Parts: sequence; C-alpha cells; structure tokens
Amino acid sequence: MAEVYRSRGDCARAGSEYTKVGAGPFAARAKLGTLECQVGGLGPKTDPAERARVLAALRGFVKDTPAKGNDEALVARAALMAALVAAGSLPADNAAVVELLDGFETRYPA
Repeated sequence: MAEVYRSRGDCARAGSEYTKVGAGPFAARAKLGTLECQVGGLGPKTDPAERARVLAALRGFVKDTPAKGNDEALVARAALMAALVAAGSLPADNAAVVELLDGFETRYPA
C-alpha cells in the first residue's frame, strides 16, 4: 500500500505504511521509499538544516545498505538522489557529489 500512496503523492499515508514493514526482504525498499518522499518534499526554500538532514539520511542509507542482489539498484538510486540533493544545496556540496558519484559505475554495475 505504501508504494501506491507514494505514487499518488500521498507521502503522509505512505510513511505510515512504510513503518509497518519492519525487518525483512522489503526493509530497504521501505526505507528508500520514505527517503524518496523526503526528497520530494524539498524545494528551493527548504530550510538548509532540513536539506542537510535529508542528505545525511540518504548518505547513511548508501553507507549502511549492502549494494548487492536486489538492493543494488536501491542503493544506486539513493546515491544518485543524495548527489542531487547535495548539488542543490546552497552552496552546493561539491565534495559530497564527488564522493557519491566517484566510481559509481563500478560500485553499482547493474
């Protein structure tokens, strides 16, 4: 249900459903869905502290989620989103962009 709500732009309801997933094979997807909602809520007037919090959460997901098997694509998406958030910061966090994208194609070959 969380995926349906998120696809309709209803991140409040999606977040509620994602929290029900818990541990298991869909835990990484649920966490990424929550992060995607948070990224979708960012805009040009977003408080810099909130943008930094979302960026830190994305970077944590990339760092803590093993990029193998079915989760490889999820981690790659999170790395790309994190790079976009970092690039959109004012000023842009170029060091984070480079860190996230350097060697991207070898870390996520699929």
